[in-house]
Amino acid sequence: MSHAAPNTLNYMVGKGKVYFDRLDSNNLPTGEMDLGNDPTFSNTPVIEELDHYSSMSGVKTKDKSAIISNDISLKFTLDEINVDNLVLALMGDKVEYISQSDGNQVNAVITAHIGKYAKLPHRNLTPGTVDLTNVAGTVHYTEGVDFSVDSVIGRIKILSGGVIAENQTLHVDYVYEAISYPAVFPATRSEVEGLLRFVGDVTFGSNYEVCYWRVKLKVTGDINLISDEWTQIEFEGDVLDDSANHPTQPKGYWIDLSAGVSAHS
Repeated sequence: MSHAAPNTLNYMVGKGKVYFDRLDSNNLPTGEMDLGNDPTFSNTPVIEELDHYSSMSGVKTKDKSAIISNDISLKFTLDEINVDNLVLALMGDKVEYISQSDGNQVNAVITAHIGKYAKLPHRNLTPGTVDLTNVAGTVHYTEGVDFSVDSVIGRIKILSGGVIAENQTLHVDYVYEAISYPAVFPATRSEVEGLLRFVGDVTFGSNYEVCYWRVKLKVTGDINLISDEWTQIEFEGDVLDDSANHPTQPKGYWIDLSAGVSAHS
């Protein structure tokens, strides 16, 4: 708990968790989501002052300084890269799903481009079931010699050195299996806004709960998909006024959880 200063027990080595309750397209809460491991979480007061200078002498002097805005800016970093966090980072609406039932495809039409892939109508192909032919169905081409198969994504690559000609029209038969992939559709929302809560679990010092009613998030750095370091997502948040719903706490609160006293104690 907090102690009257000076006291070394007030020194802090902070840790904790960040939660976000995003507002949906109807401005309704969707529930507090644990954002996972957060290597950093910081709060920065942003104070804007308007200075006034006297011009009644040769060297003007500051004779008034007025605070004209008092805001809070947040910064935090996530290194758990999952679809839920990517929806926030890429400004998607929600986690969507790309799904297919199992089945058999007959005569899917592709155009041959040597050394390049042609996408098929389905994913998750059953290995060994792809039959690639000419349009008439009279010539069956050989996998590994004339073409290769990307079964996961559902693509045919026409190999150089085979007998298939550039721009040749081909037919593909194959079996595909049922699958459902979680997906993010980027830039489908213009903003990411909601309640943000931090719950401390310190190494040393007092545990604080920090809650801001309305925070608008944006990503401030790259999301590296190729790197020799752990991939991270860097966020900034602007704390907005919510006087309409919380007139006495328009932006939020900080609570010293370590100092709590039970009402029944």
